Amino acid sequence: MLRSLRSSLTLDSNALGALTQAQHQPHIQRTKLTHISSLDDIAAAHFHTTKAPSIGISGRHLPLLYTLISNLISPPHLYAMLVIDVEGRFDATRLTCLSTHIQHVYIQRPARGDLEQIRAIAAEAEGILLYGDVARASAGREWWGTIVVGGLGAGDIATGWKGWLRVDRENVRGFALGISAEEAVSQKEQRQDAVDSAGWAATSQWGGFVFQEVDKKPEDSTSVRLLETDVEPMPGHEHRGYQGDINEVEHKLRGYWLGELENKDGRFIMRLNKGLGFF
Repeated sequence: MLRSLRSSLTLDSNALGALTQAQHQPHIQRTKLTHISSLDDIAAAHFHTTKAPSIGISGRHLPLLYTLISNLISPPHLYAMLVIDVEGRFDATRLTCLSTHIQHVYIQRPARGDLEQIRAIAAEAEGILLYGDVARASAGREWWGTIVVGGLGAGDIATGWKGWLRVDRENVRGFALGISAEEAVSQKEQRQDAVDSAGWAATSQWGGFVFQEVDKKPEDSTSVRLLETDVEPMPGHEHRGYQGDINEVEHKLRGYWLGELENKDGRFIMRLNKGLGFF
């Protein structure tokens, strides 16, 4: 009986020790789903090996970001998200979805900084968007997370030359060996069509996939009216208001923050401020 009791106490002690150790182990957050099955499978394999939850993208990263973001903010997912554009090259007009969904992508273009500065900016921006009044237009949407363009080490997805997932143009097979110049000329249009229709290839040591970037977004009649700015007017646009197509407005306001966005009688009314905003 004593031996049995000692054995029981030893087992209980081991179990308690295992429980205590498990309680003190840090929780490792898994990679967020992008709802692109091929990418999610690769990201899961990467996480299993490295325990690093972020997706790092190198190479021609923008086409993949446009595809990914357009998918996340459109039905059936309908997320809201933040893009911190350190590079200053993210173009919201390349998103292939209705402008009613684009308004839920919040874009910040900070000055270039080190990793800690970018992390601080991301944390502050997420706090404002989650708990402040800036993003009340997106209150009915689930928050997805943050993408950092040009700053590996911060955000749920980040781009930079060290990214573990590389994006390049899909390889197009060249002319067959031994083809004559005349045959090459006769196949010129076919070859050009093949190049034009080529997609993008994402590759990594955990796998890869090919995707197509949609050239056109769905047509909608949304227009935007910009009123009551509290920043210095842009040269050549000193008037207090602007009305036009959302794509035109985005180009005119590149580098500025858009603040409040309201839908009034089918029109989106934007107000500029010096804080966070969206296109």
